Parts: sequence; structure tokens; C-alpha cells
Amino acid sequence: MTSRAAQEEGVQFGLADTGNSIPVGLVTGIAAAALAAGAALVWWMRRRRTTRG
Repeated sequence: MTSRAAQEEGVQFGLADTGNSIPVGLVTGIAAAALAAGAALVWWMRRRRTTRG
């Protein structure tokens, strides 16, 4: 099937929909919050271990 025939039949080639409508700032904010929470948890666990010993 040629690409012209595929277009006429409604077949789409190319990349799948990757969610372009999601705001980049929202994803970046969630990633930054998760990173900060993980870093705080690591810091707290290391602090907790050193004060007990």
C-alpha cells in the first residue's frame, strides 16, 4: 500500500501520540517535587542512622 493510498483510507504512519497536550511545566514540576522528596528522604535516613549509632 502506498502512502497516498494509506492516507485515503485513513491509515496514519509516523510516531504514536505521546501526549503533546500535557504541559511541560506540569511534568517538570512533578519531576522536581519527586526528586526533592527523594533527596529529603535520603538525607533524613542518613541523619537518623548516624544519630542512633
